[in-house]
Amino acid sequence: MIRRRRPDEAQLFHDAWDGRGVASAEVTSLVRTAEQICAAAADVQPSEDFRATLRASLMTEAATVLKPVTETKPDRFVEVATVAPSRGRRRVAGLAIATVTAVGAVGMVSGSANAVPGDALYGVKRGVEQVELSLRQSPESRGTYQLQRAATRLTEAKALSESSGSQDAVAGLLNDFSEQAESGSTTLFDDFTNDGSTSSIQAVNRFTAKAATSLASLSGDVPDDARAPFEQAAATVSDLVDEVAGLCSTCTDVDGL
Repeated sequence: MIRRRRPDEAQLFHDAWDGRGVASAEVTSLVRTAEQICAAAADVQPSEDFRATLRASLMTEAATVLKPVTETKPDRFVEVATVAPSRGRRRVAGLAIATVTAVGAVGMVSGSANAVPGDALYGVKRGVEQVELSLRQSPESRGTYQLQRAATRLTEAKALSESSGSQDAVAGLLNDFSEQAESGSTTLFDDFTNDGSTSSIQAVNRFTAKAATSLASLSGDVPDDARAPFEQAAATVSDLVDEVAGLCSTCTDVDGL
């Protein structure tokens, strides 16, 4: 009996990226997110200084790695069949090229961490969040990360409000906060109900404590057009506090999230 080889997940993604074959919903979602990141990153190009430094580094490495090999004459003639590069070697070469190409994008991703709506790298930041969420498998991990994203939306809203940023952007961030807070909490509540994981519900409890503090700090800076989303965000936190108390009255750990 011949055991069928399990498909290579990286190859499945590669095929879907190239438009070959029928991809699963999960792989399709990853491809869509990767396309969004590439589209956002396309608007930001590495500086000339970065390009020059990278080129110099590659040339230095090439001088070491690509040293000419002294040709030696074999004692006797041996016919050697030409062998095409293996699939594995081709994939390694492809990954090497992709790595060099992506060096600039790595800097963009790193630099996007503090971006807010209106910044060139903000689309990259949100795209990276989607990728990381898709990589988290357990309900507790996914739910907790959603709450971390929600907390980030409040930080962004605070930054925009203090700098007199777009009122529409602040309102959008507060709406995103409510959506992500509800989504992450629902996942964690379900995890607690199904598996009795107190750490899941404690994560919600810690989140609501910090979110309440952040909202209180933000309240004085909220623009008029964002007042309704702000009140909805506050109501969302209040509802989550009530749900935590109803599900587990003893889950009162409010240490850092």
